[in-house]
Amino acid sequence: MQKLSHIRGILFDLDGVLYIGNQVIDGARETIQEIRQRGFICRFITNTSTLSRHSLQQKLKDLGFNITESEILSAPQATQVYLQQFDDPVCRLLLADDVKQDFQHLKQSDQQADFIIIGDIGEKWSYSLLNSVFNQLGAVAVLKIPLEIQ
Repeated sequence: MQKLSHIRGILFDLDGVLYIGNQVIDGARETIQEIRQRGFICRFITNTSTLSRHSLQQKLKDLGFNITESEILSAPQATQVYLQQFDDPVCRLLLADDVKQDFQHLKQSDQQADFIIIGDIGEKWSYSLLNSVFNQLGAVAVLKIPLEIQ
């Protein structure tokens, strides 16, 4: 078997790898612990757009994982990193209320946005909301979509 000495870290997806829903996958906690004991850096990634980074960390804690918020990279967080390259961007947020917490430091406008950030908003979608987004796109330079793909 080839040695792993050239590998510095390991990325783990969350849902479907460490847990499914609220059920821990057998051996997941022990695997993370063993990998860390062997000196590997671990980071945890997810494409979910329904939970804030804080809520993701709390869910992991409740499931018995010792994972810090700084070790988690989510789709909304990747969007925030992308937006850092722009000077004071104004955003329209079509996100779950919990995820909006992660964007509260940004200027927001439903009418005069530079970016429209779209995530899973479930039952809040309507024809009128979708129509307003399409009408607004003509005035918006970039559309960044951190959608959760099932």
